[in-house]
Amino acid sequence: MSWFLFLNKDGSSGVGQCEFSPGILDAQRGVLFVVPEEWVYQFHSRPRYHSAEHLKGIILKYFDE
Repeated sequence: MSWFLFLNKDGSSGVGQCEFSPGILDAQRGVLFVVPEEWVYQFHSRPRYHSAEHLKGIILKYFDE
C-alpha cells in the first residue's frame, strides 16, 4: 500500500492510501504524488491520525530528496 497526495489545479489537495507504484502521475484535474508506505512510516508509526497538511509535507519531502 502506498500513500498519495493529490494537488488539484484549483489549489485544493487531499491525501490517502492507494495501490499505485511510487511516482508522479498526471491526472485530469491535477497531479498525484505517490510515495511508498515505508517512507511515511519512518516519520510516524500511525500516519492515519495526523493531519492532511502534515502528511502533505512528508510526501512532498520524498520528491525533494
